[in-house]
Amino acid sequence: MIKKFVKQILFKVLYFIDTIVAKNTDYIIFGNIGYNRNWNGNHQAFLEFLKQRNIKTYIVDEKKDFSKIIKVFKSRIVVVHHGLSDLDYPFLNLNKRIIIVLWHGINLKGLSLTDFHYYYDRQKQNVVMKNSAKYSLLISTSKIVKAVMISSFGILPEKVINTGYPRNDLLVQGSEKLPEIYLKQLERIRRIKKDKKIILYVPTFRDTVDDLYQFSQDEINVISETMKIYNCIFCFKGHPNTLIKLKTSEYIIDFSKFNISEVQIMLRETDILITDYSGIWFDFLLMKKPMIGFCYDFEKYEQERGFVYDFKKIFSGKITYDFKELMYELERLLKLKEFRIENTKYEFTKDLFHQFTDDKSSERVYEVIQKLINKEEIPKKYL
Repeated sequence: MIKKFVKQILFKVLYFIDTIVAKNTDYIIFGNIGYNRNWNGNHQAFLEFLKQRNIKTYIVDEKKDFSKIIKVFKSRIVVVHHGLSDLDYPFLNLNKRIIIVLWHGINLKGLSLTDFHYYYDRQKQNVVMKNSAKYSLLISTSKIVKAVMISSFGILPEKVINTGYPRNDLLVQGSEKLPEIYLKQLERIRRIKKDKKIILYVPTFRDTVDDLYQFSQDEINVISETMKIYNCIFCFKGHPNTLIKLKTSEYIIDFSKFNISEVQIMLRETDILITDYSGIWFDFLLMKKPMIGFCYDFEKYEQERGFVYDFKKIFSGKITYDFKELMYELERLLKLKEFRIENTKYEFTKDLFHQFTDDKSSERVYEVIQKLINKEEIPKKYL
């Protein structure tokens, strides 16, 4: 009880100090605490963009020492990935700061207020809306994604901007523009790939490993034989919280064992993507390459998690519901001479979820941050 009281007093003192300390924009703080401690995705892509341009940055992690607290006290611009949990400094006066939420991708499933598990939990709803009210900007990729983000977080429409995700710059920019950390990963993948095609399997997060598809030994043999026939390798990348248990071989490779952390670099070299309900395929649309949906538990997953979009109408590839269907579609695609796709459904979906398809998303995010600093109007094209 005494400890709690002392902690409350300390936080009030620190909050007061933070309120009166002058803030500057000489550097940008990146919160890296909580759910996503690994540097990847939009967080790292935007950080590397700033470093390439000699813009000062400072990473805040779990270690709190006096010099770090002072650095945070003086900061005005804070960039987070998932939300305020990335910056676990409860004594900060966030009203004195510009809070940029990069987010981690386009959501296919219900999220926060659009997740039916939140429908009857008033306390959870209040926490989401309280946090969202503190955001200065939430990054989106298109008008429809913006609408979902507004509904999911209860955030004001003018705070959600369609700049595109920084990580998607990595998909379309020339390799000569890639920061060194990504170039090294690209080189590792090319050493693995050699002259083969890459079939990348990336399933979504599951509550338990048992919910992932369990490939039988016979099915693994079929995959290996197919890869051998068509000069391919079957690569897989599990979600950090539910890693795939699949026996590796010459033709079946686990990318996570090769120090390749950025999935966008994997997508650059991927020829065919296989996924279930992961939002990764939204990004892969920018590559103009074929994808396959492997939705072996579609009805169960739809009932338990729910979708914010009609999955069957927007998914740009063939949706398969068992292993036999999956391999049939995969072989059909492998027999084609050209892997790039151009069709009405693909173009419709790409345009629906990506307002921009260039490599300038990070530039646009930084441009809007500067607008906020200078108290200038955000360009209407981003709204």
